Amino acid sequence: MDCRYYPATCRAALGESTEALLAFRSFLRDWSKVADADDDRTIDVRRQIGLLLAGARRYDEARAALTDLHRDLVARRGHGSPDAAGVEALLARISRYDT
Repeated sequence: MDCRYYPATCRAALGESTEALLAFRSFLRDWSKVADADDDRTIDVRRQIGLLLAGARRYDEARAALTDLHRDLVARRGHGSPDAAGVEALLARISRYDT
């Protein structure tokens, strides 16, 4: 799975957003079969998907993906968790740019 995760991360860093989004979504489908929803990598990939969608100005999809992630983080880690707060900040930032 690392052989799929790291290239997706590199594609995102290189600005290859469409390819990175496809790779992360494919990775997440398979990763979710073997990893817990609270797994740090699962959370990271879900966050990356939201960020890539926002970067592509697909704000409604980004907001939906990050809202789902935020809800799951609050349920599992609590509203005051750093991960939940970080996603909440991302949602606020998207709202500022979605005009």
